[in-house]
Amino acid sequence: MSLFKLYSNLLVTHPLKTKMATASVIFSAADLMCQKFVEEKKQIDYRRTFCNTFVGAFIQAPLLHGWMNVVLQRVLNVYLPRMGLLVNATNTQKTIWSVVLDQLLYSPFIQFFYYMSTNLLINGNLESGINAIKNKMPKSLVDSYKIWPASNYICYGYVPLQFRVLWTNLVGVGWQMYMSYQNNNHHHHQNHSNKQEQSQLLSETQQNFIQNIAYTSSLFSFATQFSMQIASTQTMMLQF
Repeated sequence: MSLFKLYSNLLVTHPLKTKMATASVIFSAADLMCQKFVEEKKQIDYRRTFCNTFVGAFIQAPLLHGWMNVVLQRVLNVYLPRMGLLVNATNTQKTIWSVVLDQLLYSPFIQFFYYMSTNLLINGNLESGINAIKNKMPKSLVDSYKIWPASNYICYGYVPLQFRVLWTNLVGVGWQMYMSYQNNNHHHHQNHSNKQEQSQLLSETQQNFIQNIAYTSSLFSFATQFSMQIASTQTMMLQF
């Protein structure tokens, strides 16, 4: 049995556990790469990595699973049709509605939980989480609108439901590196007050690095899912 087939079977038999395990790997890898290549730390903060991994596995993965598999499906297939919307809707119409709802509702919600939960775990108090939400979330929310609408259009329009969390996590490798830096750069500022300007913003090279990672993840994920879609179509044709 191939690794992909095994993973696909696990998504059917143990969907939430599989997505949580996947998220733990992706969140830990993203934070480690952020510390090593973006912040160029000489000593890795493994406690910070553990906190990010915990949040990814036990908070973001379950929330994303619930949003995509339960909440969004109910809204699209039950509540909106009752309001006279999306009656006999095409796949394109449902995809556009999914992207809009995701960006207006889920994106602010999940960023709020990320900043609050990671800061609570790392610093042990709510104040740091509230400050992060006030000072960092507006910028990261605007930046998310530059990446996720296009990614989510592909996700909701072409990726099978059981693989959508995987898609989001893979595209999110670069994004999570950005979020990890955005969430933790105030520590760098506090420890190196004599380099205030350097700690406030990523250098141009670092910005390009994160952007390239995000684009590479997106292309890799799209190629993988497009191949899956072709294979699925071929299988259905053979059955007929």
